[in-house]
Amino acid sequence: MYRAFYQLQKPVNHKSIAVEELFISSSFKEARARLDYMKDKGGFVLISGPAGVGKTTLLRSFAESLDRKFFKIAYAPLATVSVIDFYRQLAHLLAGIVPYKKDLLFRTIQDTIIQLALNKKIIPIIIFDDSHFLKNENFFELQLLSNFNFDSLSPALFILVAQPHLPVFGEIEKACF
Repeated sequence: MYRAFYQLQKPVNHKSIAVEELFISSSFKEARARLDYMKDKGGFVLISGPAGVGKTTLLRSFAESLDRKFFKIAYAPLATVSVIDFYRQLAHLLAGIVPYKKDLLFRTIQDTIIQLALNKKIIPIIIFDDSHFLKNENFFELQLLSNFNFDSLSPALFILVAQPHLPVFGEIEKACF
């Protein structure tokens, strides 16, 4: 019924719309421009908004625009994990291997990021979807993981995608200071 009223040629299923068929609003363009800017800079990006506004669709659009010869996407949608599972997930996504011990997981992740970025000239883009569900401890570990060369190097782009009620930043701030 809605297809006839709006003169649509096919059913609307927002999750399967091809990137080239997306409606590109001004805020979508701005968010894409910011992601495009950061992809070569590295560091952290936070994308925040209510459920259903298109955060993950934005990421899909961004990821599909990247040349896989120069970028490696590691998409981590499972946010409700322990610290060790957080490390295992990242090691598997980045290196395809999962050492048993935390220190080996940490080293595998950092070595893989360095190997990709500096030796192969491939920038890792690590996306944490639904990061408002991450435990405080995982934010601490993410901070440690992103420290390269005495915090003077940003060989990867970390993208945190969250709903606006991301609670942990205030709690982390209180714990650190």
